[in-house]
Amino acid sequence: METYYTNTTNITCQSNLLVRKHTLESRLDEIKTEFLKRTSDLVLNKTKDTIKQTKDTINNTINNYKQQASMLLNDDGFRNNVTAVVGPVFETTKTLHKLSNAIKTNQQNSELISNNKHLSENSIHKNIKTIRRINQIKKREEQIKKREETKIMKYDERKKIFDYLAHNEKTHNKIKEYEFLYFMKSKPILKVDKFIHRFKKQDYEYLIKKLDQDYVNRLTLCLVKLKKRANCNYKSIIQNYITIIEMLFFNVNLKNSLKNAIGQAERYKLDSEILRDSDKLKEYIDNLKGSSSAVFAPVNTRNKLVMHRRYRIYVKKYGFPENGLFSPERMIEIDCMLEKSDCSSSSDSDSDC
Repeated sequence: METYYTNTTNITCQSNLLVRKHTLESRLDEIKTEFLKRTSDLVLNKTKDTIKQTKDTINNTINNYKQQASMLLNDDGFRNNVTAVVGPVFETTKTLHKLSNAIKTNQQNSELISNNKHLSENSIHKNIKTIRRINQIKKREEQIKKREETKIMKYDERKKIFDYLAHNEKTHNKIKEYEFLYFMKSKPILKVDKFIHRFKKQDYEYLIKKLDQDYVNRLTLCLVKLKKRANCNYKSIIQNYITIIEMLFFNVNLKNSLKNAIGQAERYKLDSEILRDSDKLKEYIDNLKGSSSAVFAPVNTRNKLVMHRRYRIYVKKYGFPENGLFSPERMIEIDCMLEKSDCSSSSDSDSDC
């Protein structure tokens, strides 16, 4: 009995659930249809409102244009301008109409026709040639006028551009920037920048090879020539670059002398260790006994060092420089003096010939 009762209850529950499911589905369909209806009504109402608004705006614009047209028609100044434009056109059409009527009447006149018949072919050709020449002259005059007008237009445009550049601070600053960039990309300044970059990387071997006295003097001379130009606006920067190259040369020489001193110190250290240790000293003496040495010390024969002419004149005038750096401005003066003396000597030799 209990099993029967449970089965019946389960069946009833299932049937109730199915009924509820069907009712819910039907209700959902109804809700969907109502929702679609309401949304469609809302969309239609919105479209109606937008159509009304656009109609109102169009009507307002039409009314504004009508008012403006009526104002222009009622304005006396506008009427006068229209008559000033239309009046001469109307008069020219009148004169053209009169001329056409006169030509027609002349063509019908028998006397004029008889006079035209008597004209020879040569006279007709001459008249045609003269007319052609007149037309050619007119065309040339028009071309010359156009060329002059184009020249004047170009001149005015250039003048406007130059006036704008002169009064505009931004363009003036840009021109200065370009000048500075051009100056910074000149050869001597790029070389100094390269040496600074190598010095930052501590590439002393490269600097010792390149930065000798002659090269430094030539580079400083190039910088001084840049400084003495008429259009140079960066004299203080060039002076700083000259001091930088002088300081680099001084530091490189110091580094080189320091390196040599460290090498000598290491050699002296080894010698002191041999002298302090008796065993090492004996080995050193035995090695010396076994090796042969020359009786006379070798004599190194070298060519006599000759100073350049410009440096000799510098030393005679100003003496040796303290830091080992020859003043570039004084060197330029000496070079100018030498050039003048060479020119005078060449002129004397020419006169002797």
